[in-house]
Order: sequence, then C-alpha cells, then structure tokens
Amino acid sequence: MVAKHHFEIYCSWSSWCPSTFSVVSSIISSFTYPLFGVIFSELVFIIMRQEDAAKPDFIKARDGWCLDFLLWCLLMGLVLFLQKWCFLKASEHMTFKVRCLLFEALVYKQPAWFDLRKGRSAAQLTSLLQDDVGKLTGLTTEHTATKLEAFLGVVLGIAIAMAKNWAITVTIIALTPLILIGGTFASVFAQVQTNKRENPLDPYHSSNVLLKDLIINYRTVKSFSQPNIERAIERFTKLLEPPTKTNIKHAHAAGVAFGYSLSIRFVYIGLVFLIGARLARSDPNLTFKDIFQSIYIVFVSIMGATMAMTQIPGKEQAQDAAKAIFGIIDEPSACDVRKEKPRKEITHGEIEFEDVTFKYPTADQPLLKNFSMKISPGTRIGLVGHSGCGKSTIINLLLKYYDINGGRILLDGVDIDDYDIASLRR
Repeated sequence: MVAKHHFEIYCSWSSWCPSTFSVVSSIISSFTYPLFGVIFSELVFIIMRQEDAAKPDFIKARDGWCLDFLLWCLLMGLVLFLQKWCFLKASEHMTFKVRCLLFEALVYKQPAWFDLRKGRSAAQLTSLLQDDVGKLTGLTTEHTATKLEAFLGVVLGIAIAMAKNWAITVTIIALTPLILIGGTFASVFAQVQTNKRENPLDPYHSSNVLLKDLIINYRTVKSFSQPNIERAIERFTKLLEPPTKTNIKHAHAAGVAFGYSLSIRFVYIGLVFLIGARLARSDPNLTFKDIFQSIYIVFVSIMGATMAMTQIPGKEQAQDAAKAIFGIIDEPSACDVRKEKPRKEITHGEIEFEDVTFKYPTADQPLLKNFSMKISPGTRIGLVGHSGCGKSTIINLLLKYYDINGGRILLDGVDIDDYDIASLRR
C-alpha cells in the first residue's frame, strides 16, 4: 500500500515537473567537480610560470582559464540552486498531500481507535504529523538522483584522468575504496545517530507522554505528597535512561566513523602522491603536471561524490515512517461518518438498550453488563451514579462513538447500526 500511495501522490504535473528537473540537474551537477579539477589544476601550473608572465601566450592562457573558472562558478551555482529548489518543491508537494491524508484519517477515526494500543497519544500522533512525514523524502527522487550524481561524478573524473595518464589513474582507483568506505561509514553512522527508532515511535515517547501529563495536570501533581512527587521524578528519570544509553553508543560509533572519514582523505593523498612521484622517476615521459592533474581530478570527483552521499535522505527512516503513516491512512474506521446508510431520520425517538454489554478497549472488566433500559418518546430522565459507573458511556454509545460488545441499541425499534451516523449525531 505504501508504494501505491507513493505512486498516486506523484501522479500529477506539480510533482513530476520538479522531480524530473531534479534528476536532470543532478546529472548536470555530476560534471561540476571533475570540471573544477581540470580548470583549477591548469590554473595552478599557469600561475607557477612566473618567468613567462610577460609573454602573450601566458596572458592568453591565464585569462582563458580564469574566464573558464568564472563560468564554472556561475554554472555550479545555478545548477545547485535548481537542484535544491526542485528537491524541496517535490518534497513539499508530497509532504503536504501526506499530511492532509493523515490528518483526514485521524479526524475520522472513532474514539475507540485511540484507546486500542500504544502509540496513539496526542504527543505521538503530533510527532507523526510534524516529524515523520518530513522523513518521507528518503522515498522521493532526491534519494535516487543524489546517488546518480555521485556515481556519474566519479565515472567522469576517472575518464578524464585516464585521458591524462592511465598508470597513475589505475593506482588512484586501487586506493579509492579507502576514501569511499570512509564516506559510506560517515553517512551510515550519521543516519544511525539520528534514527532513534526501533519502531515508528520516538524512543522518548514514554517520557514525553509522562511529562505532558504532569504539565497539563500541574495543580493535581502539586497536591500530591512529597514521596509521590519524588516517585514521579524517579519514573521520568528511568524512562530517559534506555534512549540515553543508546544515543551515547551511537554517538561513539559516529565519532569513530567521522574521524576515519576525515583522516583517510589525507592518508589517501599522501599514498597517491608517493606512488605518483615514483612513477615519474621511472618514466621520463611522465610529467609532474600529468601526475598532479590525474590525482587532483579523481580526488576532487571522489570528494564531490562523498559530499553528495552524506546528503542522501535516510531510506530506512523513510520506510519506517511510511509504514506508520500509511498504516493509519489505510486502516478503515469502524465508525466512519462519511459512509452513508439508508436510515437517516428518527421518527419518534424511542430509545431501548437491550442486554447491552460494553468494555472499553483498555479495560479488563466490562463497564456495562447485560444492561437494559427503555426510554419512551418525549420522556426526560436523569442518569445518576458515582463517577465511572457509565453515565457518559451510555451517551457515547448512543452517538456511536464506541461499538458495543453484546446486545442491541434500538431507536424506534431499529438497530442503531442501521442509521446513518452523521444524521444520527445531528
């Protein structure tokens, strides 16, 4: 069902247009770093020719490459702007639609739905609407387009370096996994650090719910004795311990991964230049310019690919969020007011409870058991009893906020299930 909704949300021009342009801009963006390597390496060796500073050839080459560099800067700025704009446009369109669908699904759920199981408190559902919907970007074209950009950038950089000198390029490729592994580790552990969910629920949801209840019922909490307040604080502290320990472990792993990814770049550069210098000594036709350009072009291309990989939205987070969100959207409401039924009018108003048994979803014992009552049309009655005996429950059952577990409720001799819910509540 997730794939179905994902397809339906994107089947519109307002979604396809930015999504298509984002892919095209990502393909163009893959050229930026290899071209930067070519242009900048040429400028470096032109600047080093100080003895030819007054020669026309030097001035022409200097001005030409500086102009190329300026054009490259403008092109990269424009492409990156279009790419990010398209990503955000497609993402906002999708999240807007999903939020509307999710909110509509929540509004039409019957009250009993919120009591059925954990994860349906106000704080958790608010977090689902605000935070989890934003994580669905991991299932959009941004994920695929960013990977495509990284792959094409590396391939293009290697192709240009091969044209310069194949020997040093092969050496660079042999050492490339060192830096790619570093970038991958950094990306994976960054996602693990932010992915605080073993399930679609926030690991802090229990402590957040307790804190919210304490704040809302502040006067009641203050009226407790000191030992009760201390127990509440102790309970809140214990709820914080498991996610805190997990986050500390993730932080350590992410720190090691980040340290490796940062240091391996310099180790990589040192090894490549060491091997390049030895190749230049053994081959008189190989110049240091060829070595530097080949190394620099591939290195810059890999660096660009690594930066792109770290910006890929988390796919696992998106899948978990999608399961939770579309699970709620797809789950039919047991009492949906949008479903019309033929019986819409109450003619006389006779109410009869016939051996009604009802138990709240979270309760162990039934609140009403074989309850019977008959109210004639036009009669005024009062429901009297202690708190929790079922006075409000009877009204809720009449309005179909909950389904009974046994017996029947009749209106004018007709089962209440046969009435149109919207008309009944009016």
